Amino acid sequence: MENAFADVVMTSHMVYLAFLIFGGFLALRLRWLRWPHVIATIWGTTVTVVSLDCPLTQLEVALRERAGSGAYGEPFIEHYFAGHLYPEGHEVLSRVVIVVLVLTSYLLLVSRMLQERSVPAESAEATAEAP
Repeated sequence: MENAFADVVMTSHMVYLAFLIFGGFLALRLRWLRWPHVIATIWGTTVTVVSLDCPLTQLEVALRERAGSGAYGEPFIEHYFAGHLYPEGHEVLSRVVIVVLVLTSYLLLVSRMLQERSVPAESAEATAEAP
């Protein structure tokens, strides 16, 4: 049973990481995702920069130890992605690509938000000028 829970935690962790990387682009369409993505980005950045142990990794490892299926000692990303999603030894490059993706989505979001703010002002001016 613990293995099943560990799999749920691992899947949730992977969904979070996908949201962290691509959620900004999704938020371009779904406005309600903007703040959740900002919060996810702040948390992900904090865990990475400060080198905190991620609670999801700790929970998954504890569940796998309880199940007797053998836990892993390296960080979640290195365990599941190094050598699979990107070549081993290219962790820095992969993180740079992720940062570029997130920053690109944020630049697009800021641009969209500025456009949204200017549209009501422009339509109010057009209404005021109408006879």
